[in-house]
Amino acid sequence: MEHPVIDFHIHIPRPEVWYRGQHDLALQLNEALLRECHLFGHVPYLVSYLRRQGIDYAVIMAEESTKVTGLVSSEFVIDACEEADGPLFAFVGMEPVPSPTMVEDVTRLATSRWVKGVKLLPSYQHFSPDDAAMYPLYEMAESRGLLMTFHTGSSVFAGTIEELANPLLLEPVARRFPGLNLLLAHSGRKHWYPEAERMAREHPNVFLEISGLPPTRLPSYFPRLPELAGKMVFGSDLPMVPSLRDNIAAVRQVFGAAAARTVLWENGARLLGLESAPEANSGDQKAPLGDPSQEPAQD
Repeated sequence: MEHPVIDFHIHIPRPEVWYRGQHDLALQLNEALLRECHLFGHVPYLVSYLRRQGIDYAVIMAEESTKVTGLVSSEFVIDACEEADGPLFAFVGMEPVPSPTMVEDVTRLATSRWVKGVKLLPSYQHFSPDDAAMYPLYEMAESRGLLMTFHTGSSVFAGTIEELANPLLLEPVARRFPGLNLLLAHSGRKHWYPEAERMAREHPNVFLEISGLPPTRLPSYFPRLPELAGKMVFGSDLPMVPSLRDNIAAVRQVFGAAAARTVLWENGARLLGLESAPEANSGDQKAPLGDPSQEPAQD
C-alpha cells in the first residue's frame, strides 16, 4: 500500500494581502497557480488541488509579518482547517513578537483541535528566538504539546534581518525545552545548512523541514543526507513552488522508497499525532508538472 504524504508547510495564496515581493516571487515560480489563486479561498477547491498533487494532509501556516510580507491571520487559517475537517492542520502566528499577551493569545487559538503548532519568522518579525522574553511561550507550547516552526535561512524580501534566521539561535531553546519539538523551516537555506544539520543531529527535538528547497539539490546541501532521513520532514512552501507532484517524486528519487516514506509520511505523522496510515489518495486527476530543480521559494 502506498503511504500518505504530509506537506508540512503551505500557505493559502492571498495576493490581496501580500506585499509586492511575495506577489512577484509567486508569479515567477508558479504563474499558473497564481492565476487560480482566487479559488484557493474555497476550502473544497484547496483540498481537491492538494489531492490531485499527491498531498493527503497539509499544515497551513499563518503569516503574521506586517514588517516584511503581509498578514494572513491565524483565524483565517483555523477557519479553513475547521471547514476541511480532517486533512488540514493550522500553525498559528502572532505579532508583535514577543508580546505581553502572546501566551494568552496562543492558548485561545489552540482551543481549536486543528491547531497543532506555532509559526514564527524571527528575521521578518525582528526578534531573536533565544530572547528570554519568548520563554513563557515556549514553556506553554511544550506543556500543551504544540510544535513550533521557525523560518531559518535566506530570504529575498525587503526588510528581512537575515542574521536572526541562523538556526544556532535556537540552540538554547532546544536545550531548555527538551519536550518542545522545533522545526527548522527551509533547513537554514543558503547560509546555514551545516548549522541546521548540527542542530538536528545534536538535539532529539529538532527537525529539518525542507520547504523551499529543490529536493534534487538536497545531496549537495547535506552530503550525508541518508543519515538525516529520520530527522527530516517534507514541506513545499506552496504557492512558492513550481510543482508539488514533482517535488514528491524528487524526494522519492533522492532518498529511495524506504527513506522517502520516512520523510514524506512517518516523521510528520508522529509529530502531528496521526495514529494510523490510511491508504494514500490516488491523485487521479494529474496536475501540470513543473521543474523540481528550479531555484526555491523564499518565504
